[in-house]
Amino acid sequence: MIRHDMIGEAALHRMIRDGRLTFAGNRRLKIFGRLDCRAGWRLARGNRVFFANHSEAEGLGYRPCARCLRAAYDVWKSAVNCGI
Repeated sequence: MIRHDMIGEAALHRMIRDGRLTFAGNRRLKIFGRLDCRAGWRLARGNRVFFANHSEAEGLGYRPCARCLRAAYDVWKSAVNCGI
C-alpha cells in the first residue's frame, strides 16, 4: 500500500503507467476500487491509498467498491451477512 500524500506525482504516475498500481482506496473508510472509478475522484489526497492488486487491498482489510467492483462487493457483502 502506498499513501498518496507520501509519494510524488511523477513517481505515482510512473507506477500507474507501468502497471505496478492497479487499485486506489480510501484509507479512512477502508474501501478500494479501480483507478477509473468515479466514486474515488472526490477522495481527499490524505485519505487516498494505492494498491498493486486486489489481494493486497483485501489482505489489508479493505472492502471492494460497490460501484466499480460490484461482483466482488456482492461476494464480500454475502460473507459479512453470513458472519464469515
